[in-house]
Amino acid sequence: MSVAPRAGRAEILDVSTPRLLVIDDDPALAESLGDMLRCDGYEVDLARNGLEGLALVRWRRPSLVVLDLQMPVLDGAGFLAAKRAEVAAGTLPVLVFTAVEEGAPAEVPVYSKPFGLAALIAEIHRLAPPYRPAA
Repeated sequence: MSVAPRAGRAEILDVSTPRLLVIDDDPALAESLGDMLRCDGYEVDLARNGLEGLALVRWRRPSLVVLDLQMPVLDGAGFLAAKRAEVAAGTLPVLVFTAVEEGAPAEVPVYSKPFGLAALIAEIHRLAPPYRPAA
């Protein structure tokens, strides 16, 4: 889980490393996906629901969001509606990774849990290539 920096401290961002946001209420799945993506060279933030996700989108400015649809507090559809309403977040790419595809918005790619994981990772690499330092 991401933690806000202490007041008065500037955060140094490494712009060469893409930042991803995983929004999922299943902590084990979110951590596992986050760990896989970190091993691929990404910075990864985790949110447990759409409301936390919106706050992290505003604060951390990710390159891409991986979103579950069924969550408490603010679900995936609510997150997408709120994101569309914000000009700065309107162009942020989103991939849906969910167990229930029914009701998924047509404008975002949907991958099925858990079987769509390889395709999801491949699409993440396509949309936000991981940073690979020169050898």
